[in-house]
Amino acid sequence: MPPIARRDESASEADVDVDVAEDARKARAAVAAAVAAKKYLTECQPKTHPYLASKDLPNAIGLVRGPALIVPMYDFLTGELVGTQRIDWLAEEQRWAKRMAWGMRVKGAALRLGNQRAQETFFCEGLATGLSIELALRRLRLNASVVVCFNDWNLAHVASLEKGRAFVFADNDGSLAGENAAKKTGLPFCMSDVVGEDANDLLQRAGVVELCRLIIDVRRRSG
Repeated sequence: MPPIARRDESASEADVDVDVAEDARKARAAVAAAVAAKKYLTECQPKTHPYLASKDLPNAIGLVRGPALIVPMYDFLTGELVGTQRIDWLAEEQRWAKRMAWGMRVKGAALRLGNQRAQETFFCEGLATGLSIELALRRLRLNASVVVCFNDWNLAHVASLEKGRAFVFADNDGSLAGENAAKKTGLPFCMSDVVGEDANDLLQRAGVVELCRLIIDVRRRSG
């Protein structure tokens, strides 16, 4: 009787070793990203920035390091700094570029704007979007904060961790990514009627009053 081949078992063990090594590498990279983020933030100055001005938010204050706008990103549950998003102007391409710190753990990372202990929370994707929503919440004098989640799939994840009264202000993407993410949260949501617009686009086109109207409506619909 021929010996029983153990090639598959050996291959499986090798795969496990590779997975363990990869997990360890990712963990080291995440730690390094958090350490670098702490250093970056000590080198930042709170001030206005051309990126925010280009979004019709000329009075908004951000953390500026050289020519870049640095956006801190924290673990939503623990509040620990996990990395940063850097926003730079690319003169050759005439556009703003957003880059997250290499190696950082993005899943679960967020930035809360406004009262950290507010009674209500509005989830959204981008920084300018969040600042626009916060502007409308202040206009309405609501005890609510905004959580910036940086992209649609992370929004769906982070919003699922919220235990209090919460809403989503979704991006109206042509791909439906923003709307689908909002639906995955199971939370009441609102968004611009115009395809391609997020809350900041709506602010620039129609003004803060239109954002206020959507916020009032979604809160009313939720009971």
